[in-house]
Amino acid sequence: MRVFLSWSGARSNAVAQSFREWLPSVLQNVQPYYTPDDIEKGARWSGEIRGQLEATDFGVIFLTPENLNAPWILFEAGALSKLDKSKVAPILLGVEPAEVSGPLGQLQLTRFTREDCFKLIASINRSLDDIGLAPGVLETVFNRRAWPELEARVESAMNALPSQPAPKRSEREMIEEILERVRAIQTGSSWRPQQQPDSAWSAFLPSLGARRESHDIAIRDLPGLSERTIAVLEAERINSVADVLKLSENELIRVPNLGRRNLSELVQVLGILGYGIKRSA
Repeated sequence: MRVFLSWSGARSNAVAQSFREWLPSVLQNVQPYYTPDDIEKGARWSGEIRGQLEATDFGVIFLTPENLNAPWILFEAGALSKLDKSKVAPILLGVEPAEVSGPLGQLQLTRFTREDCFKLIASINRSLDDIGLAPGVLETVFNRRAWPELEARVESAMNALPSQPAPKRSEREMIEEILERVRAIQTGSSWRPQQQPDSAWSAFLPSLGARRESHDIAIRDLPGLSERTIAVLEAERINSVADVLKLSENELIRVPNLGRRNLSELVQVLGILGYGIKRSA
């Protein structure tokens, strides 16, 4: 069974690498996928990563204070959530559940504690069906050997690198999100960025031609972006897909007035076109 490990930032990267090395020692029939490399500036989203996502049975996302709004995290989480067969579990590292907002906040969050991490591993084990460990055996292995080793690895990875303060959410942002969630519950839908009908995309995609490879596509021409997102980007002279792909995820996060919802819109639209935002180490 394949488990996709999603990370963004130096500390999240270090923990993901440790988890990749640790997981098969507990569940031998699990194959973790972890990429240590950033996508090159301006390159189209990696076909290899797309293939791995589509073949994934379980996704684990490593959340730290500095990557809660990272475009790469949001993009991979969204891609995993769209796969009917896949389960997605964010692990909180120095983060409280109340700090996780938007689409990530609707997933089943895992605190980095013995009890929560065992529930996560037990869930992965159940997905293995008849090639998984017996529940009693798994509990014994986890408590006696696996958990102390994982705890030591993660603490070492987190402490070896400097932390960055989590961005403070304004009271207005929190109220807006609460209202969105309440409305979503009332309508039976889920939170998502603005979407355009398929007809808008079907008319747009055939017109791209060579512009897809050169990234010479005006931001204003992209279906699915709100007027506010377009206005914010153009105010910073980000007028084309090529301009966006020059920026790393951290640089995009720092674009003035580009809020979580606008950033999520942008990442999703780029993903439809096959582009990915460059990761920040």
